[in-house]
Amino acid sequence: MKFISKSGSRIKKPSTENAPMVDKTIEYEDTHNQAGKHLQQNATNPADYFSENTLPTEEEHTSSQPQVTDKLIYPESSLSARQLEAINSVIRPSEHVPGQIGFESLDESLQPSVPPVEVPGGAGRVVKIVFLVLFIVAAVSAAAYGGWYWWWTTHATFDYAVQPVVILEGQDVNPIDFMDNNYDSNEITVEFYNYNIDLNVGMQFVPLKLTFGMRTLETSAPLYILTPVEYVVHELAEEGTIRPIDFIANPEVASRAQFDIYFLEEPLPLQEYSTGDFVLHLALNSVPFEAVLRVVDTTPPTAITEDLSITVGQEVMAEDFIVEVFDASPIYSISFVEPPDMYYPNPQIVQIAIEDIYGNVGFTSAQLTITFNQIPPVISGVPEIIESQIGATINFYYGVTAYDDFGRALEVHVDSVNVDINTVGVYIAILWAEDSSGLRTEYEVEVHIHDFNPENLHQEVDEILSEILNDDMSQADQVLAIHNWVRQNLSRATTDAETQSVLAGAYSALQNRQGDSFIYSAISSLMLTRAGVPNMLVERTSDAETAHRWVFVNPDDLGWHHFDPFPTGLTLGDQTSMFTSTQAQDFAQRIYGNGGAAYYFTFDENLFLGISIVAGESE
Repeated sequence: MKFISKSGSRIKKPSTENAPMVDKTIEYEDTHNQAGKHLQQNATNPADYFSENTLPTEEEHTSSQPQVTDKLIYPESSLSARQLEAINSVIRPSEHVPGQIGFESLDESLQPSVPPVEVPGGAGRVVKIVFLVLFIVAAVSAAAYGGWYWWWTTHATFDYAVQPVVILEGQDVNPIDFMDNNYDSNEITVEFYNYNIDLNVGMQFVPLKLTFGMRTLETSAPLYILTPVEYVVHELAEEGTIRPIDFIANPEVASRAQFDIYFLEEPLPLQEYSTGDFVLHLALNSVPFEAVLRVVDTTPPTAITEDLSITVGQEVMAEDFIVEVFDASPIYSISFVEPPDMYYPNPQIVQIAIEDIYGNVGFTSAQLTITFNQIPPVISGVPEIIESQIGATINFYYGVTAYDDFGRALEVHVDSVNVDINTVGVYIAILWAEDSSGLRTEYEVEVHIHDFNPENLHQEVDEILSEILNDDMSQADQVLAIHNWVRQNLSRATTDAETQSVLAGAYSALQNRQGDSFIYSAISSLMLTRAGVPNMLVERTSDAETAHRWVFVNPDDLGWHHFDPFPTGLTLGDQTSMFTSTQAQDFAQRIYGNGGAAYYFTFDENLFLGISIVAGESE
């Protein structure tokens, strides 16, 4: 190798007389001590290489020689002390040029005049070692950098933020859901770290693996799984407030999490719902879901009651004790828990059950007092005689009513076991009624079975009336017309009145056109009845010497009067069709003398209770 001067000109070759030629080059690196050793080993007399004529000038030395980092060492026997000191202080390698040596500066007196020197063979090995060392250093540095880079890209931390996740049972969850929405994590990938999430209800920490470039790290975030309730129950008609959180079944878990739950559609006020299931729409953290509001009625009814006092045998119902019922639903039934004793003489407490349509039963109570009566029933409308044709069915109940002392209707019963409807004759039937106190009233009724049809008789009488009456007549006029027809169409005769009824007597009158007072009164009564004039058949008292029958009439509500068309040979003028009780007594006196037997129109007043005959002169 050649030494290159600072200026770049070649250095003169020194004389070889005193110094042998070196066959190897010296490579200057950082190890200047090795170079010194080579010089010591291969230069016989280093001073010979330097003379005033052969040393490079200072300008040539500084511009072209390699820089030396340390002093060169020469054997003390070869150079003087002054020369060694000068050489070690000024000689530096100027460039990293193998095989060449340059000089920075040297006193002109000490600059040797030397030609380019061939470095001895040992210096080459030094250079190789230096290169090896440098290579090793570079390799180690590269490995260290690679290791640091690998650690930095795989293990060094990076900024991130995770957040809790709240879901409903059955919903899916993604790893990215755990990244904080307020943190820029677009370059971070998230996945579950070797973990199959077991979506159990409650709170759990979910392991996560975050990757940013080649760097990864492990962390965890809380997961809250809430259970929606199947339905929320609310009592019908009760006021209150329904909250979205009410539809979460595990509020103890929800209380530890932060989330947003709300109604998508605001529900009605609770008191406005009827019974049934109503679907409500909600959202948990913007994820919609449905829930059911179940409105039920489980509240028993209540009521205000009042005590009752009734008469024995009077029917009483449980609702009779109820003043007002309070319930949100319609009432299904009101009944006694146990029926009261209707014959218990003292006040008693009755228990009442009130049930609504949903099966809710409320209970209440009231006092019942039963009063017993002492007056027997009253039977009205019982006929004295029932006329019927042989073989015909008899209606014993026609116009008959019965009431107890408290005015309650009673059932009328008939005992007709002795009546033979298939044989002409007169029979006795018994009509009776009994109240709840066991008091009984009964009446005997004559049943006359005829060999003619009473309906045909009625038809014949109606034809006679149509001939003698008209629409312009008052009832008083009708009474007079009927009286006159009977007097004009019948004659007096003796008959067996004991076995005859009104219909039988009227039938006999029309068939025979004669008869006694009974025949006269029978046809008169039937005609008056068919004309619509109130009348009653009357019989003289049984203690009289002779029998006699006539009729009471009350036309146009003028009051009850005597009516007697039977001829006696004496008259009271034109008013014999209707006469007062005063006129009846006067008539009797005229027949039998001065009070000796004044009983012609005497009758049993007990048989006609409430009937009063008009007194005074007839108008």
